[in-house]
Amino acid sequence: MKLNYTDLIFTLSDAIDAVEKQVTGAASEHGKRVGYLCERMSVNCGLTSEEKSDLIGCAILHDNALAESLREDAEITSYQSDEYIDGRPFYVAMPTHVIYSERNASILPFHTDIRNAILWHHENADGTGPFHLKEKDTTLYSEMIHLGDFIDILFSFTTMDQFGYQEMQKYVASHAGTLFSHRAAHLMKDSFTYDDLIRLQQKGVQACLKESVPEIIGEYRDDEIRNIAMFFSGIVDYKSSFTKDHSMGVANKAYTMAKYYRWDNDKSIRFYLAGALHDIGKLMVPNTILEKPAKLSTEEFNAMKDHAAATYRMLSRIPGFEEIAEWAGNHHEKLDGTGYSRGLKAEDLTFEDRLMGCLDIYQALTEKRPYKQKYSYAQSIDIMRSMAEANKIDGGIVEDIRRAYAGDHLEELKEAEKQPQEKMKQFRCDVCGFVYWGVEAPESCPICDSPKEIAYH
Repeated sequence: MKLNYTDLIFTLSDAIDAVEKQVTGAASEHGKRVGYLCERMSVNCGLTSEEKSDLIGCAILHDNALAESLREDAEITSYQSDEYIDGRPFYVAMPTHVIYSERNASILPFHTDIRNAILWHHENADGTGPFHLKEKDTTLYSEMIHLGDFIDILFSFTTMDQFGYQEMQKYVASHAGTLFSHRAAHLMKDSFTYDDLIRLQQKGVQACLKESVPEIIGEYRDDEIRNIAMFFSGIVDYKSSFTKDHSMGVANKAYTMAKYYRWDNDKSIRFYLAGALHDIGKLMVPNTILEKPAKLSTEEFNAMKDHAAATYRMLSRIPGFEEIAEWAGNHHEKLDGTGYSRGLKAEDLTFEDRLMGCLDIYQALTEKRPYKQKYSYAQSIDIMRSMAEANKIDGGIVEDIRRAYAGDHLEELKEAEKQPQEKMKQFRCDVCGFVYWGVEAPESCPICDSPKEIAYH
């Protein structure tokens, strides 16, 4: 699959920045600003185009596992420096997230050796960092990322004036050999000019990076695309305890159904990628909404629904992702126009759009959530048939999914046939208004995913 890898990293880093902002309070576009600072520091380092691209990629993705480290309840300690931001102590969480972030990034198709660039990005030059490595023991990449990360949190580059620029440079110089390596501090002094700061403020960090970072465009193998999909879907799924493994479940089912329909390999892998990224917009939604243990207000429900639009907005900015953006962004649309976020109707939805919507529902029904057990294959198909009868989803696709997965559930089907048929009842979701027909209320609403206790009374 041909891919503009640079644009992919730039665009999807918006989602990672959103998580970091929620977790640490870092300003918007923190990751990209660290990338820009590293790009400026690297100007006189003699790096090749691929080395520079990989350095900036690591800088942008340096905190990719913040949500995962918190979700896993890993032991995260903090240290308090002697610095204050807006009168508040400056804390840095570590070291668990750097271990996870390094591990995650290692599966991405970088072109050069980026080992330890992320793992060591909180190491202080005097050995007081989490791994107690001194500057002679670390790498140039990790030293530059550490410096860029630290000062971007400590100083506001978007509002900094000339006096602030001078104070920032003094701070870096005065901490050379303690917080920052001598070579990183030297590169910051010589390579990041006041003109670079003005350029950042006037053009924005995205434009600055686009002008300075070499574009890496090429053909990527299926296994490399799968690794990219695993990387970003993992960030999405770890953000909420409700959705662990959901995105990759949809991706795998998307690929299975693509092969069921005998699509060519290029389309199949693109549909797989759309499945993996379909919920990336959820990174923009606060967990207070995603995991609220009560009925959502109208405003909260609208914010939750915006995740589909956010997915579309992000993916549509990546060259060559036009179809992928549609397939991923339309996964909550319904045939009768009651879906979100665009309110599309049957005539507006392609077959692939409809299929992605059905696979998202099927995956959600068949997976365990903290508030429900997973539904069986037969129960899930019955629920989806009910939705098709209500003109919400495509009944033909529901039957295709039933046939495609029937072979995996033969024993379950035999047992279901022996059970007496019970009278169907009507249940209306109090959150989104969907009317469900079944023997009993489902454990969660098939449309808005609200738990039974919230959805049905």
